[in-house]
Amino acid sequence: MEIRRTFTIRPKLIEGESLSSYLIRTANLNAINSISEIWQLVKKHEVYKVDRNIFYKFDLFPCDIVHLNDLSILLNIKANELVLHSFEPIVSFFYPGAAGKMIFGKEIELKNRRFCKSCLNENKAYQLLWQVKEIHMCYKHFTRIESKCYRCGSEQPYLRSGHLEHLKCSSCDKLLFDGIEETIQDINIKNKQFRIYRDWKNLFKITSFISKNVLKESQPIHRKIAVLLLFLATPNNVRINSKKHPFYSPSQVKRLLEIVRNKSNGTLRLGFILNTLRELNIEISALMSLKVPNSFIRILLNRTQDKKVQVIECKSEWCEFYGTVHRMVDMKFSKGKYVPKEYLYSSMCVCTYCWVQVGYNKELSKWEETNISQSLLQKINSLFRKDYSEKQIIQQLNIYPNKVYFYLGYIYQYNPFCNTNSKLENRVVDLSKSKLPNNFSLLKSFWKKSELLTQQASNLFGWDVLSTFYYYWHPDVQQYIYLEENSRVTNKEKEEKLRNEVDRVIKHLDRSNIQISVKEVAAILDITESTLRYHNLNKKNK
Repeated sequence: MEIRRTFTIRPKLIEGESLSSYLIRTANLNAINSISEIWQLVKKHEVYKVDRNIFYKFDLFPCDIVHLNDLSILLNIKANELVLHSFEPIVSFFYPGAAGKMIFGKEIELKNRRFCKSCLNENKAYQLLWQVKEIHMCYKHFTRIESKCYRCGSEQPYLRSGHLEHLKCSSCDKLLFDGIEETIQDINIKNKQFRIYRDWKNLFKITSFISKNVLKESQPIHRKIAVLLLFLATPNNVRINSKKHPFYSPSQVKRLLEIVRNKSNGTLRLGFILNTLRELNIEISALMSLKVPNSFIRILLNRTQDKKVQVIECKSEWCEFYGTVHRMVDMKFSKGKYVPKEYLYSSMCVCTYCWVQVGYNKELSKWEETNISQSLLQKINSLFRKDYSEKQIIQQLNIYPNKVYFYLGYIYQYNPFCNTNSKLENRVVDLSKSKLPNNFSLLKSFWKKSELLTQQASNLFGWDVLSTFYYYWHPDVQQYIYLEENSRVTNKEKEEKLRNEVDRVIKHLDRSNIQISVKEVAAILDITESTLRYHNLNKKNK
């Protein structure tokens, strides 16, 4: 209590003054000679020794070493005002945790006290931002920031061996603000330093903004910042490619994407963040009004990444559209849910005239037929033209019977080699083409297994193996299986709810003055654009 009674003179905090500087000035005015006298009242942990080696921590993260409320009572200044005279708001916001504080410490001069001679002469106080390594000029006097005594050239420590003398050199005891100063004349250096000052001042203002406006509240702050930096540096309609980006290097893009996609717990150095904004000529204060579209975030998270549809020409020599792409359809991006062998092929196309599928084999790096082998088709057709029976063809080629019937069904359906004996006569009953898709909808669970397909077709409809594959190759059935949406039964109640949600989102975007698009609406609702088109809701966004 005695120290509180003697702490009667409490000067005003100078704008931008560091907390350690204010403590020294206040102690000097109250005739306190050692920092340890103050320390005993407000220290937080016994592990910290009272010496000059840790005095810088008052400016870096005071909440870790002292009880700020006790210090607030001692100085008669609100705790939330005191903390703004340290780097604590920036440190706790950008780099929580011990490792993060070490990263932030690289941006700050911790060993030596830096000063402007003119400012020190005028108000006897040290500015907090003088300790930032990239700040070299006093924004008020345009003079260079010093850390050495002009007389003996000694670097000045944060604290003189526990003593609170702060205006004299720790080595020769001369006043630090004596000597002649030259102002910086280079306009480019001045402008650069002014920008750096603005950046660091605004860092104290944006700590509450980013948390509320990018991604979800619970997401790590560096994930949110990475989203902002990618959004600012990526032009509209440019795909984010880690190997080629108009602004970032491949390693930088990779690191940013890893952080955004939660594949890395890494942090971004404050220097990198600030330099990026400077190169983009964007003020930190501009982040206060920045809105990142949900559609952009969704692309970053790889939810609906736009993929280039690659369509190859038809490779069936007997097809009327051989060598063209006129009837080729990309199967992976059609409405259908079922794409055969999707794990093996990066792209899959089908000709809607001959219904032969081709896929790009990722392992072999080439296009190949996926459902019909031309060489096997020609072998079977050659024996078929010689009037070999199905049993003889199976014995001759020594292959699985269902596979032979699979190809014979195709030959009977399309007659690719203009055989004169391709008529089925009375072996297959002609069914209405409108009934065939309905029949195959009942066989949906067995499309992938030919043996189960023929067995179930026999149980349900009495079809033999040849009839099953003949119907299977019918164009309407192929269209239904591979290209049509055959798994969805529209629920009118859900559809109406979706319409109401779309209306709500459109009104929200309109009020927020955000461009209304199918992509943005789909991203906010967390659905695909194709879902909107399926329900004809994309017309609302035009």
